[in-house]
Amino acid sequence: MFVPLVVEQYTYFRKERIQTGFALLILGTIVAYLQQTIHNHGAEMNNETSELYPEYSGQKKIKSKSEFDPRRPTVLVVEDDLKIIEAFRLFLESENCNMLASTDVDDAMKNARSTKIDLLITDFYLKTKSSVELYTLIRKVYPNIPIAVITGYPEYIGEEDVRIFGADYFFTKPLELDKLREVVRQNCFPQVVN
Repeated sequence: MFVPLVVEQYTYFRKERIQTGFALLILGTIVAYLQQTIHNHGAEMNNETSELYPEYSGQKKIKSKSEFDPRRPTVLVVEDDLKIIEAFRLFLESENCNMLASTDVDDAMKNARSTKIDLLITDFYLKTKSSVELYTLIRKVYPNIPIAVITGYPEYIGEEDVRIFGADYFFTKPLELDKLREVVRQNCFPQVVN
């Protein structure tokens, strides 16, 4: 099967610390393949989510249900699982943050260009474009934006890997809310934390 070969090559690149443009291109291809494979298996779960949260079905741009307050910090959440978007909405409201949610890279970039973003939280495996592409694009708009990456597949991608791609924080699912809360407060309310 192709997956063990891909994982073997990926492990080789990590171990040898090959950082040439070619190696990163290969890694990007591997990541895209893994994203497609993983999300093909998770399609049934997203159909169940649409039934649970019909108000989000078919929407690309999802804003928090609470009133958007420009005085509050804004967190952009890029996630294709609507259950997780809802959980982030509740969590970020409790942290007194605005939340913009996108289910894909293109919509995330529209949100980033139209609203000042203080923190980006993104799933590593997205259905369409690679989240690695998102890091590159968002850094053009916000060169210093903190990026937190979440994944449910730590056996395929680790903290060292996402840092190579430009992320600042790494979380595995299920999320540790205390650690996430610390990152949100550190980046959205630095004057209070320091």
